[in-house]
Amino acid sequence: MEWLMAGVERDLGIERRQLVPAEGSQLVALVPVRWVGALKQSWAGPCPRPEGVSETELCTLLQRSVTKLPNGWTRVSIQGLRKSRLARWLPQEPRTPGPDLDSYCSFMSHVAEQNYRNLWQEAHERYARPEGAPAGPGSETAVSSCVQALKASLSKVMACNFVWVGPGGSPQREESPPPPSGTPHPNLLPAEALLESPEALYLVQPLPCYTLRDALNFSPAKLASSHAKVLFVLYQALQAMQACHREGLACGGLSLAHLTLDDRLFTQLRISLADYEEAEGGGQGEREGVDEERLGREPQELWELVTAWVHGRISNFTYLMGLNRLAGRRSGDPNYHPVLPWVVDFTAPHGKFRDLRKSKFRLNKGDKQLDFTYQMTREAFAGGGQSGERLHVPHHIPDVLSDITYYVYTARRTPRALLCRHVRSQWEPHEYPASVERMQAWTPDECIPEFYTDPTIFQSIHPDMPDLEVPAWCGSYREFIAVHRQLLESPEVSLNLHHWVDLTFGYQLSGKEAVRAKNVCLPLVDAHTHLTSYGVVQLFDQPHPQRLVGPSWAPAEPPAIARRPQQVPGPLGEQARVSGPVPEEEEGREPVGPEPAGDLEEGTEALDSLSASEEPPSAAGPLLGRASQAWGPGDREEGLVLLPEGFNPLQPLEELERLGSFLTRGLQGPPPPPPPRNRPHPPHLSCLLQRDMQAFGAFVAEIFFAQQLRPLGPEASLADRLQAVGRLARSRLREVAGPLQQAVLTLLPPEEGAGPGGYRYLPVLEGLPPPSPSLLLSPCCPTIPFPAYFPGLHRLACSFRAPGEGAALGREFVFSLWQQLERLLELVEPEGLDILLPFVLELLSAEATAVYSAWYLFEPMARALGPRGAQRCLLAPLAGVYERPGYLAGRFYLYTDCFVLQLVVRLGLRAFLASLLPHLLQVLTGHEGTAEGAGLGGGLEDETGPAYGGGESKAAADYLSSGPELVESEELPAGIFLGEAEAGGDGSGSSEASADEPGLDSEPKEGPALPSPAGQDLRLTEGPLQPEEEEEEEPEEEEGATPAEDAAALCPGLAAQECEVLRESVEEEDEELSEGKEQKILLDTACKTVKWLSAKLGPTLSSRHIVRNLLRLLVTCYFGPEKQQFVVNGEEDLPCVGSVYKHRPVLGDVAARPVLDCLIHVAQLYGEPVLTYQCLPYVAYLVAPGNNRRLNSRKEAGLLAAVVLMQKIIVYLSDTTLMDILPKVNQDLLLPVLDVLTTPLASFPGGAQARSVLGVKTLSLIALVCLRIGQEMVTQHMSETLRRFFEGFSIIPDLREKMGLSEGSPGWSGVPVADVGGAWDLAALDELEEVFSLEMAFSAYIPFNCLIGDATIKRVLWNHELVWRMAACYQEEVSARAAANPATPSPDSSDLCPGDGVGAEDGLSGTFGSAMVGNRIEIGPGAPRTVSGSAQVRPSSLPLDTQEPGSLKQELGRSGRWLDGNWLAHWRYEVGRGQLDQHFHFHQIRLQTFSGHSGTVRALCPLDGEDFFLSAGRDKTVRLWPLYNRGDGTSTVGPRLTYTQHRRAVFSAQQLEALQQVASCDGTVHIWDQFTGKPIRIFDGFDSRNPITAVAATPAPHCSLLVGTSDAVLHFIDPRKPGLQHEFRLGMSTSAGLIRCMAVSPSGRSVAVGFSSGFIYLLDTRTGLILKVWPAHESDILQLKSAEGNVLVSSSTDHSLTVWKESEPKPLQLYKSLSDPVHAFDLHGNEIVAGTVANRIGIYSLDGSVPVATSKLSWENFRGVLTSLAVLPAKRLLLLGSDNGMIRLLA
Repeated sequence: MEWLMAGVERDLGIERRQLVPAEGSQLVALVPVRWVGALKQSWAGPCPRPEGVSETELCTLLQRSVTKLPNGWTRVSIQGLRKSRLARWLPQEPRTPGPDLDSYCSFMSHVAEQNYRNLWQEAHERYARPEGAPAGPGSETAVSSCVQALKASLSKVMACNFVWVGPGGSPQREESPPPPSGTPHPNLLPAEALLESPEALYLVQPLPCYTLRDALNFSPAKLASSHAKVLFVLYQALQAMQACHREGLACGGLSLAHLTLDDRLFTQLRISLADYEEAEGGGQGEREGVDEERLGREPQELWELVTAWVHGRISNFTYLMGLNRLAGRRSGDPNYHPVLPWVVDFTAPHGKFRDLRKSKFRLNKGDKQLDFTYQMTREAFAGGGQSGERLHVPHHIPDVLSDITYYVYTARRTPRALLCRHVRSQWEPHEYPASVERMQAWTPDECIPEFYTDPTIFQSIHPDMPDLEVPAWCGSYREFIAVHRQLLESPEVSLNLHHWVDLTFGYQLSGKEAVRAKNVCLPLVDAHTHLTSYGVVQLFDQPHPQRLVGPSWAPAEPPAIARRPQQVPGPLGEQARVSGPVPEEEEGREPVGPEPAGDLEEGTEALDSLSASEEPPSAAGPLLGRASQAWGPGDREEGLVLLPEGFNPLQPLEELERLGSFLTRGLQGPPPPPPPRNRPHPPHLSCLLQRDMQAFGAFVAEIFFAQQLRPLGPEASLADRLQAVGRLARSRLREVAGPLQQAVLTLLPPEEGAGPGGYRYLPVLEGLPPPSPSLLLSPCCPTIPFPAYFPGLHRLACSFRAPGEGAALGREFVFSLWQQLERLLELVEPEGLDILLPFVLELLSAEATAVYSAWYLFEPMARALGPRGAQRCLLAPLAGVYERPGYLAGRFYLYTDCFVLQLVVRLGLRAFLASLLPHLLQVLTGHEGTAEGAGLGGGLEDETGPAYGGGESKAAADYLSSGPELVESEELPAGIFLGEAEAGGDGSGSSEASADEPGLDSEPKEGPALPSPAGQDLRLTEGPLQPEEEEEEEPEEEEGATPAEDAAALCPGLAAQECEVLRESVEEEDEELSEGKEQKILLDTACKTVKWLSAKLGPTLSSRHIVRNLLRLLVTCYFGPEKQQFVVNGEEDLPCVGSVYKHRPVLGDVAARPVLDCLIHVAQLYGEPVLTYQCLPYVAYLVAPGNNRRLNSRKEAGLLAAVVLMQKIIVYLSDTTLMDILPKVNQDLLLPVLDVLTTPLASFPGGAQARSVLGVKTLSLIALVCLRIGQEMVTQHMSETLRRFFEGFSIIPDLREKMGLSEGSPGWSGVPVADVGGAWDLAALDELEEVFSLEMAFSAYIPFNCLIGDATIKRVLWNHELVWRMAACYQEEVSARAAANPATPSPDSSDLCPGDGVGAEDGLSGTFGSAMVGNRIEIGPGAPRTVSGSAQVRPSSLPLDTQEPGSLKQELGRSGRWLDGNWLAHWRYEVGRGQLDQHFHFHQIRLQTFSGHSGTVRALCPLDGEDFFLSAGRDKTVRLWPLYNRGDGTSTVGPRLTYTQHRRAVFSAQQLEALQQVASCDGTVHIWDQFTGKPIRIFDGFDSRNPITAVAATPAPHCSLLVGTSDAVLHFIDPRKPGLQHEFRLGMSTSAGLIRCMAVSPSGRSVAVGFSSGFIYLLDTRTGLILKVWPAHESDILQLKSAEGNVLVSSSTDHSLTVWKESEPKPLQLYKSLSDPVHAFDLHGNEIVAGTVANRIGIYSLDGSVPVATSKLSWENFRGVLTSLAVLPAKRLLLLGSDNGMIRLLA
């Protein structure tokens, strides 16, 4: 690598500090982006140098784990090749493209031709020229030809020319080479530049983020989930190799590090140029003196390291650094720096040794803390397993060395900016550990090598950070490094270091041993699938052997001579220590010295048993002789032999056996020495290509033996890799995936070795030519069975790598992918969908392709994934597309009814309502995403705290990932504005739908709801949006989508065609739509879709999910000061003089128009109760006084929204309803609003403008009510309201009079608070003075005076004189201005009291007729008029309401779906339920009757969307019924479609979710279209002697249909193909009985079969293996249902209903019926809704959490015998079929 470093520095001008060696004979360089871009065309000069970057920061930036680089800089990899080393490679003529091997004929022809050629060549080489050899390597011509051939091949493969970087320009050539044509293969890592100097060739490539080695080491779960992922990676690698081989270029000794991949598993191959060079010293001496070389160098392979360390040939430091290198740790990488143990704690002189049996994390945190962490994470993981969220798995430690700890360790040498970026954003130098003792005690992580080798790590480069202090017993940094290194090499550490290795690199990182050692490391167990380039690597799976430091009784140093205790005056001094600062004692222990006499005697007695041994005492050697001579005369005992403590003569043998066992089991033994070989002839290109295939076989096996092959290290040669892999493949082949076992055996060379040239396959290998990429990629080749869909999947993946992808191509790019995807999904399998999905998700996240990807790709992908898979994979990305803020072209596509129908069908109704419907409704207000709302909402604050929308930025951020969420709780009070007697209905559900039912509009505590955006900017279109005319819809149109419309939305090609129609209709006017036009189209499309959806969903779902969210959205329309600005009616902002009934809209009214339009449409569809029972309580909730007297921005917007909504409601209420609710309107709505409007205690967040808008709209609302009820009713019901409003004009004059201030005095801001009153708000006084002005007095007094008369208004208003005087003053001022400027309008009585127009005929009675209703006297048109008359609203140029301007009343128009009778009672109950109540409550409310069958109804099946259902009967028909509300519950509905192709009674009808077709069976299986009723395929090939007894459909994405016959055979049918797929025979004897029923699991991977004998068979649908058989019941099984979580429910004629867990032998729940068995049931969430032949309905729980509830069906609600049952889960309704052919819908 030194020559490459020097060459790059010399030829390319890159400084050495910008370079770092990397794996695979390459350099990593930090270079400018512009410099790299210029290299492709010409030499751009030497590389610029980074300025102002320190050496430490450069070293950090060069690490692969660091992802953030300075702007304008990038990392590249540089490979070099010396031209003089290319002579050993003999090029050949350019190869012609190989034959197409896709067809069987061409494949066999190629095999025969190639085998013949290979056999001939082998015979020719063996017999014709056995000694022939090409020219030798010294030929200058050979070198030149090799260089030119290699350059030509590289240029073609990389699609770029070589650029000369040598001095004096490029050498002379006849002509410059033409620029390469085409693009490089997508699976080849592209070249940034190809450079040539006089001595070398350079290949500059982008540095990949992740390699296949990284994925296997640090993210093994990425590839562990399926074999298809591994096969796809290998398929792409072979594609890249094929591209290289076709150009005559060998790829080199491929390894796992040569394959780069991303999170989508898109793989690119990096060519290795180093393998083209001739080895140093030639081939003859290549293997000579190998043993001598190994003795003179440091060991490189793991078995060498272990052996050398155990025998003491290398130091502890060298061994540990070697382990770090083999684990992939990189010096200078903060995320993956080498680690060494802290061996002492520095508390005592020369330190106190730590316990190496425990990790540093465990020593710091303690066992209690680690046990707590493990237990809590285990409980969290167990609790979160059902939710699908990825919680932390049980673990003890997060990592061995974190990046923050690394920066703290090296803080003295790291630049300040880097520390602030990674450790702490604020510079606090005193918070870093001041001493190494403090640092060791503080950190839970291990040490780094710098504390053993580098004294400069203590020296600070920061002026305000002192140097790192060393212990007091060290005089300098160098002394500390020397002592610390000696401590690492001390015997105490050497004897226990293997324990630390087990914890950090060994077997205690996984399994039970890790749990026992409290060493479960999070990166090893979290099964993360994201790619990373660092982590924790386990090198050993066996206990590490101990270092052989000699027996304790024979140490390397001579022991101290023992003396009598009384002769030793004290502890042994320093002179007794071994040389060097080696610690000898631990805290609390006595110093080493002579043993006390008592201990010696006890030890002697313990060894007495050895005296009888006949072994000679000479084993002790001269040591015992010297020890015995130390005792005085007479002290020795004759015949007593004293053995040293710990004496074990078998110790060396045991240690040798342990080492051998470790090397054999853990490292598969050291590789045998290679056989000597002669110098080979220069290999031909074919040899190099065969070497590529053997390298390919090696890394195929390395994928599965990655852990066992880690001892080889990343730099192992290909020969060593082949040896190790071959040894493992022959002994442990079962660990390789089944599809690749044959490939490994075929590709790897045989054990006896290679041929004379090396890397040579046999001419014919198992009947095939030697393996090549083209051969292995052929679908006819059996070596690697690639799935049939891989070519199409590979083409789609490569299209993402095409130039100009995505962002530049936009719709055309997505359209082309859609065309590929439609063909691909016909072949792809579920495992292939996991590979395909990341590519689609990337398009959904890109701004340029998000909308078009959702439009084109969602339906085919969701169809293939099924509802469960689509919810898991596509729901969150789709929500992100809807949330995306800003302007996106074509956005209105996502709001069309056909796309929304696809969402409902493919995701499921409940998932759509919960997650996507809020986004669909949110666009009605112009809010395009929460991010925009959060950005514009900042800074709005009230005096009481953060403003609504400003302080909720975190909620807005959370909303991006979890769906929209309402920030403030909206628990609405219970309340009904109609009495029970007037609400309608037959009283069957009165107890449930009473006025006291709580939770009318309570907010859910979980699940998304609409957000409360803060001040989003509404993009106004050119001019006001004109409302559409309301038309009374036909009954068929009100029912939502018809079956034909559903078919149009779900046909694969029809969505694209409709997209083209929509796009072309827009582009005919203008190819590039302006933003305003796009916004208008988006708004109109969303409105139409919401109206269509409200009809499709029905009354209960529309009220729960549409109306509730629309009411919340209405508040957001008025949020923020910009939404409260009046719209200018003319060119100048003229004062609005005259009638207050003129429309004075604000910008919020424009935004609220679509919301109000949709609300009124729902009311027109389902009747007046939508307004009175749902909208009016929400208005009361908005205006209800809060706990805090101060207003916030949300309360302010709520008041405006409440008044506007009330105006809309009043117009559409009937006369009777209006008079009934008028007292509540006054008490609960108008008076609270007037209290807020006239209060001087609190100011408005929007200031006087907001109070003015509220005043004008409140005055208009009061006037509207008064005009509706007439003069007499105004005097009777509205006097208090009028009095409270006009009292606002007296607040300021009374206060001025009290304080003695004149009327012309300035504002209240300078007045002392104490003078006004401590509770009064000075800002509120300013607002009141501005709002209740002369103009307001004139605008309010004159109309009401005309309406109720002068005498009445004087009697009602106590401050009449003041108001009249203010109105007169204003009239005089305006008249004076009009005289001076004639253009100024003046107030005229004609504006105030007109004599014609609306209300002229019935001025006294408003809109009422001439009749007496209740306590109201209505005066007819013939009654005499008074002078005052009723006022009329003048039309405005910008209408606000959908009615004609000035109209007082509009009819809703009674449709066929108005709520009445039982439907109204059920609707009131459902709307009153809280959103958290998801239980099924059965109240026997009859809603609909379906009549058409003439015999027993055998089966019921609701379709997706719950707007249609199927029924099968004994009358040989299957019928399709609509599920829309009609009448009052007593009406009868006929079928929409009838299928009449059956010849016998139909006993089963099911929907095939994936195909959107129906499968019905009468003994013959019919597949037919559910939208048109036309048959598609009929399966009648079953044996008549064994009729069909049960049918079950597999859930999407599976398409199979399971058919059980009476001979206990399970047949699989693919409705798309004729004939049977396969069949499984279940019962081997007649004891099992007949198949009665079947249930397929929600995942589609298992099926439960119930027999007449009571047995249940559980088998795998993919393999047919029987997983479990058990006697579930004592008699016939009637029905089976499968639920989530491997739960099975069965019912039997033994009167039992049982809940089973597939993995448990005993039932979870057992319900027993004493009277009759359960013969029909269905599942609703966690509940079972069951029915019996005695017409009893029971509700049971799957887990027993809810008590059993049963009820008997009444004769009025259900007649006949119950035969079938089905639950509508979203609508919470029940379909019941009877023996008389009638079907009832009950609630």
